[in-house]
Amino acid sequence: MIRISLDATARTRGMSSPTDSPSAPEPAPSTPPPAPEPAPSTPPPSPPSAEAPPPAAVIVTEGKRTEREIELQEELRSEREARIDRERRISELEDENFQLIKIPPAPPTPARRPPARRLTPVIRLEE
Repeated sequence: MIRISLDATARTRGMSSPTDSPSAPEPAPSTPPPAPEPAPSTPPPSPPSAEAPPPAAVIVTEGKRTEREIELQEELRSEREARIDRERRISELEDENFQLIKIPPAPPTPARRPPARRLTPVIRLEE
């Protein structure tokens, strides 16, 4: 500890210490680093549960449906089909309405023929 305090004092006064020089070799560690412990291959067993799981957890994990859930699912399916049919019918009526309201394009007007040349009699007088 005295050495550390001397090094710190020397740095504050602008002096160099033997540990500050780049050519000074580092002291070798006296003891080798400890070897890393191997990782456990299996996780430790969980403590046994003394209580039974709650009834709601049992129902969720088993995945059984009640009659009420089945009825609700069928009702939901029928409502979805009814909505899809209603939207399809609305689309068909909108298309039909558009076809009835749409102004038909004017029939093409025939191209006008240029007026025929007027033939004027040419009178030649022979002299």
